[in-house]
Amino acid sequence: SIKVIEHLPHPFQFVEIAATVLADGGRMLLETPCTRHPLARKAAKDWRYICPPWHLSLFNEKSLGSLFERAGLQLEQTWQHTHKAYISGVARKAT
Repeated sequence: SIKVIEHLPHPFQFVEIAATVLADGGRMLLETPCTRHPLARKAAKDWRYICPPWHLSLFNEKSLGSLFERAGLQLEQTWQHTHKAYISGVARKAT
């Protein structure tokens, strides 16, 4: 099943478990709303992605990278989307 990381009560546990099934050198891609995106900053408290109880965790480049690294993955890249207030990140399992 597909999970949406910002909807999970324990996103670290999800990434940690998912990392265990990655092959050596395998990559994980996550996409989620980004708190540091210019559209999020402009909207401030009215940002549409601040919507508990559906969005339980919000991320930015630093926190998404930390999430990967805590799960034993090596962060390769993060990037913000231009057309929506999202961030994507790719991490690799060490060989």
